[in-house]
Formats: sequence, C-alpha cells, structure tokens
Amino acid sequence: KEPFLTGQALILLKNKLVSTATEAFNYEVLRAPETNLAQIQASARLLPMMGSHRLLVVQEAEEFEAAELAKFIPYLENPNPSTCLCFVSSKADLRTKFMLKWKQVGLLLSLDPLTERQLPAFIKAEAQRFEVVLGNGVIEFLIDQ
Repeated sequence: KEPFLTGQALILLKNKLVSTATEAFNYEVLRAPETNLAQIQASARLLPMMGSHRLLVVQEAEEFEAAELAKFIPYLENPNPSTCLCFVSSKADLRTKFMLKWKQVGLLLSLDPLTERQLPAFIKAEAQRFEVVLGNGVIEFLIDQ
C-alpha cells in the first residue's frame, strides 16, 4: 500500500543480492498484467550469471486470480535457492492457498502507509541517513505537505 517504502525495501534487497556489474543478468522486474505465472516460474528457475543470486520482482501481483496463484504452489514447495522472488501487491488475501503457503516458506512484508504519529520519527531518520540538517518547523511543514 505504500509505494515509497516498497521501493526502499526492493532497493535494499537489490543492493544486498545483485552487484551493479551483474544487474543486467540477475535483476528482473515483471508486471503481472504483461506476464503469466508460467513465465514467472521459468524466470525464477534461471540460474544467476556471474553472481550468487538473482532478484525477480513481480509487480502488480494483485492482478492474478487466487486459483491461478494456487498453480504456483509447486514452485514454492521447491524453489530455486539462488533466486529471491518478490511478489509486490497493493492488496493480498492472506486466506488463499498461495498466501498460506507463501507465509510457510517465505516472508510476508506488509508496508502500510505511516501514521501521522510515525511520520516525524521517519522524516528525522531519513534526514539523518542523508546527512541533512532540518531547521525548526521543517518536519511539521513536510508532514503538512
């Protein structure tokens, strides 16, 4: 639900798993409306080239029907250990067979929008991360914006 936090999480994964030199070979982004689960599975089965891992990101995964995703469970039961597969979705029914299996074998990360109470600490931490000094009232101004 929170595109900024989702993007940040994917950047962290990419930086951890894929080197800049091998990014063209080992980092792939697919969009659910433009692909199917057979293509995703085939891509997930590929071995990394000149690196130890591949990162495969499937955007807009909410476009897949629950019955279609259930056909992907055999891959989840025997995944390629060198591929980090991320399904990114703005909404997910956690009661489906696919999601129940995903929670068993993988990681489910929920990135909801920050609450108004969380925003000041988040802005301050981001400013520190980028070594930016915020003047008086800047945090409140940014929250208002």
